Amino acid sequence: MRKVIAAFLFTLVAVNCMYADVHGKIDAGPLLMRVDVLKAGNVVKKLEMRGVRANGTIVLPNGLCLKPDFMYAYHDAIMFSGSLAAGFYYPIMKNVSIAPFAGVAASSMRIVDAKRWSNSRGPYVGIDCTWKPHNKVLLSLGYQYGWSRTYTKVLTSDSTALKAHVQGPSYTGIVDYIINDTWGATFAAAYNISKTKEKYGTRGKGGRLGICYKF
Repeated sequence: MRKVIAAFLFTLVAVNCMYADVHGKIDAGPLLMRVDVLKAGNVVKKLEMRGVRANGTIVLPNGLCLKPDFMYAYHDAIMFSGSLAAGFYYPIMKNVSIAPFAGVAASSMRIVDAKRWSNSRGPYVGIDCTWKPHNKVLLSLGYQYGWSRTYTKVLTSDSTALKAHVQGPSYTGIVDYIINDTWGATFAAAYNISKTKEKYGTRGKGGRLGICYKF
């Protein structure tokens, strides 16, 4: 699955690399988040984190869109994540559009007091829906579903190492306030859960305030 999506992304970018007339937006700002560590479906640890997140949407003239994303968070754990998706932007009626996409993601999280490191990578698919009810307001809802291979290492006397396949959905909601043709303010909230068949994994939720640059 990961190789299929990676080939899809490469093909889309290669076919459209000649286009120079692009538009889109970049969002960046501080975030607060909480991650619950799950064991057999039960919460065994709660991690509070804060950090920064930046993402963008780049739309090419033929409707192809690229969606990069980066996040760094710290406190009870240290977490990095990055992803890149490609899809197509479809206006379906006045002020309403959808953008189905597919991508690949990677993340790394270290739980400080547990001396535990986790690394994950894998593909995902999703869709974004946007609605502009007012010339100053843009509302967006997003859904994606991901699959990943997770490698976890616990630094104990025997340095236990575990491998697992996890999967699950993510949901996002975004409100953009348009200040002018170039700048805006944004608020985003997200929820995701990723676990194995045995219900081992993580569940996260958080919010972000930021600025939006349109080009």
